[in-house]
Amino acid sequence: MNNQIEKVFIEIEKQIRKTIAKNTYVSGEVYVAGFWLFYCDCQTIGQPCFGYNIIGNENDFKWSPSEWVVDVEENMVDALSQSYNKLSELMQGSSEEDWEQLMLYQYDFYTTLCKDLNAEVSSDLSPFKTWNTSKDFIVGVFEEQESEEFYTDLINASVGEDVAIKLDVV
Repeated sequence: MNNQIEKVFIEIEKQIRKTIAKNTYVSGEVYVAGFWLFYCDCQTIGQPCFGYNIIGNENDFKWSPSEWVVDVEENMVDALSQSYNKLSELMQGSSEEDWEQLMLYQYDFYTTLCKDLNAEVSSDLSPFKTWNTSKDFIVGVFEEQESEEFYTDLINASVGEDVAIKLDVV
C-alpha cells in the first residue's frame, strides 16, 4: 500500500481508539464489540460499522451485529467519515485490482487492530477500560456479507481460532 494510504489508516486507528474510549453510552455487561458491513464499489470506500452487544440480548443472534443492542455506533461513523473520504479521494482513478488490494489491506488492518485490542483489553491502555465488559469479552471482525469461509477467516484472524471455537463464534 502506498505511504499516503498507510498514513490514513494510522489516523483511523487513532480515531477508533479515541471514540471507543469516549463512549459513555454503554449500559449493561458487554460481551462483544466488532466491525462489520465493509463497503467498496471501486469508486468509494465506506467506513465499516462498529457495534456491540450486552449479556441478556444474545437471543439466537449472539454473533450477528445486525441484531446487537447497538448495531451502528454513530459516534464511530462520524469519527471515521473524513478519513474514509480521504481514502476514496486517494484511490480515484485506480484500477479494480488496486481497489481490491485496498479492501484486503483494510481487512488485515481491522483484524490486526482487533487482535491488539483483545490482547490489551484488561490493561490500563485499553480504550475499553471504562466499559463494563464480560470476562470473555472479544472484539472482532464480523463481516456477514462475505462467504462463510471468509467470515470464519476474519473471525479467526481477529479473535484467534482457539477463542472463536471456545466461544462458539464459528
